[in-house]
Amino acid sequence: MKLLKRISLVLALVLTFACGSFGCAGADGAAGGYDHGADYRDETSREEEKDTEGNRFDGMTACAWDDNENYEYWLSMFEEVAQKNSEIIDDNSSVDEERESLKKEPTDGSGETTPDADEKQYSTAGKLYNYKKAWGLDSENRVVVTVNDGTSGVSGVAVICYDGEGNAVYAAKTNANGVAYLFPSDDEGRAEIANEQGKFSENFDKENRNIVFSDVSGFKAKSNLIEIMLVVDVTGSMGDEINFLKNQLSSVITRVSAFDKQTKIMLSMLFYRDSCDDKEFSYYDFKEVTDETGRNAQLAALKKQYADGGGDYPESVAEALEIAVNKQWSGSNSTKLIFHVLDAPPHEGQSYQTIFKKSVFKAAEKGIRICPILASGADMLTEYLTRQEAILTGGTFVYVTDDSGNGNAHYDPKLPVTIVERLDSLMVRLIRGYHTGTFEKAVFWKLDTAPMN
Repeated sequence: MKLLKRISLVLALVLTFACGSFGCAGADGAAGGYDHGADYRDETSREEEKDTEGNRFDGMTACAWDDNENYEYWLSMFEEVAQKNSEIIDDNSSVDEERESLKKEPTDGSGETTPDADEKQYSTAGKLYNYKKAWGLDSENRVVVTVNDGTSGVSGVAVICYDGEGNAVYAAKTNANGVAYLFPSDDEGRAEIANEQGKFSENFDKENRNIVFSDVSGFKAKSNLIEIMLVVDVTGSMGDEINFLKNQLSSVITRVSAFDKQTKIMLSMLFYRDSCDDKEFSYYDFKEVTDETGRNAQLAALKKQYADGGGDYPESVAEALEIAVNKQWSGSNSTKLIFHVLDAPPHEGQSYQTIFKKSVFKAAEKGIRICPILASGADMLTEYLTRQEAILTGGTFVYVTDDSGNGNAHYDPKLPVTIVERLDSLMVRLIRGYHTGTFEKAVFWKLDTAPMN
């Protein structure tokens, strides 16, 4: 029966992509659908698909969700309860079928869902349970460590987590508010910080998982430096997201720079496809983009990129993250961010799982916050892995929405009510927030008056 079901789904998808609501595909197969091998260089204008009420917004819309700030909700994703969710995963359901079952009511800018939305909510409890077995990513035993100097949080402090037998099992660095998130597998252990004055440690157990180191000093002051790396899937289905970056990255950099003239911004970019492609990786090292010469050089490199290749659904995600975290990040107490833009998971298999896990753990150790941006064509496995890379590094999960009417249809993770923002403004808000420790309030995208360019 499962085989017949899959055949039926495939036939339905073929008919949908051929002449469905996304528009009939042209000769290159680029219009609509989720063809990871399509070439988007010749993509036609979508002006006719925009809001008929006069919306001329040319960017993308997105929502942000911090699982560390909503930790109890995150834990509910792993409850061994929902048979329906297990069937969705086991049956390897199509992206369209999954999206339909997870469809979220759009926000109207008031912070509330439309009437009767609660009755339509899909049960998300336990929906990610099956994935943790295969991928071995444990974020369900969090320990929160806060370091302060008596008046405010201390950023950039290396915190090491030891298990009950004294083995180092996790490491992270405190954020701008002096908070670090540790994810051991054991119920008991200790957290330790150190500087030239000595070592400081506190034990945790099953009940006490919040540790505070108070009145400590002797750590590096936070620097006026922001390091950003774009890690971008550039396979055939990613044309919309690449065009967004080309058109609005300069605006993002300018707006971030404007709030503090003393802060220097360094930008690097890593583009990846799959092992079957001739050019699997393209890397452009850190350049100062608060300097016009450096900014122009990186924007010129970005404009050369196009969506092509990929072949099958999974891509070189794990390998790209491994390359990214091992690049030459500075040793200063700076703000370090990876914006990981993708719509497909890594390849499955033990070697890929190990690479992915080690890369995420190393990012946490270096104080690199990963903020994935989930793009069109993603599935629930991709949601699981991107939310894991965000929570484990103290980052924020971002997902692109359909609200603007631009680009292909996007996967909806069915999260509680969030404000739909312009993606460029959301990126600016996150960069500033991670640097200062104060996150500005999200602005509903139709009310956002910030310049686009």
